[in-house]
Amino acid sequence: MQRHRHKHRQRQRAFGARVPDGPFTLARAEQRGKVNFDAVMPETEKPPLPERKNLLFFFDHPNSMPYTFEPEERHAKAYSHLNISTKSANVICRVIRKKKLSRVKRLLDDLLAKKRDIGGKYYTKTVREIKKLLESCERNAEFKGLDKEKLVVYASAHKGATLVRRRRHREYGRAMKSTNVEIILVEKR
Repeated sequence: MQRHRHKHRQRQRAFGARVPDGPFTLARAEQRGKVNFDAVMPETEKPPLPERKNLLFFFDHPNSMPYTFEPEERHAKAYSHLNISTKSANVICRVIRKKKLSRVKRLLDDLLAKKRDIGGKYYTKTVREIKKLLESCERNAEFKGLDKEKLVVYASAHKGATLVRRRRHREYGRAMKSTNVEIILVEKR
């Protein structure tokens, strides 16, 4: 079967009927001078890129991390991959979103001290990790010279990468918790 396919491709190439379809075959065809990309799609016919408003694309910088939005005001950011539950991280992020920094810090401290709860739960591990990330973001804001009294927290949690790890057969169904959390501190006027 393989030999037949190979001969079929040779025949197609000989008659010039086959248009290369894969990226590697296209590159090879261009090197051989069989395909002229400008003739296929001239520069004037290429569709324009969409206008970007308040969006940060992942490919803006090779080392940049994807954030959900880029605020117009002065801001500080922190982003991290954490080994916490995505569900509980979403609950905490929803509670602290659009609140002042001082109020959020007080809430997280009360949750860790078990003075306050959210829906009957304390979410200790999640709160501890998000608090570390918030402190990192606060230091970034200090470095940028932002006013601490005017900072508002925007937090977001998303499912992280699926981690493959070696394990015994009986632990087959277990998966490591993986969540991407981002915090943006925006200076409101």
